[in-house]
Amino acid sequence: MTKLGLADGRILLMVSLDEAVDILRFRDRDFALLLRGQDAAAPAMARLLELACQHHCLDYSTVGPDAEQLHDSIDDIVEAHGQLEVLTTWHDPGPDAIDDACWYLIHLAGPDAPILIAAIGDDPALRAGLEAAMADPP
Repeated sequence: MTKLGLADGRILLMVSLDEAVDILRFRDRDFALLLRGQDAAAPAMARLLELACQHHCLDYSTVGPDAEQLHDSIDDIVEAHGQLEVLTTWHDPGPDAIDDACWYLIHLAGPDAPILIAAIGDDPALRAGLEAAMADPP
């Protein structure tokens, strides 16, 4: 797990899916999530999304291959929980998707969320994208 403080006082956690599940077991509410589309079928994803709904995730973002499909699944889950105020976004696996998704998480996602959780594992491109977004003010 990597924990970084942002200029606006929020905290960014770069974690694996399993670590995100562990965090959400103890996180009460108000956070934003960035998820990799290619992890949609991972065993921990269903548990993570269920916990995220239970603990009031404010903003879900997906990026990479299968991001749109994961986004659609998230929409179904949050609607089933009656959380129609939740924002969900997906970033297609185009050339700017990683930069766009990372900048979105750092600067736009869940403005009232004190914690930003990037469940990206050891993905070097996403880690670099998040660090670049932190250095690129809005």
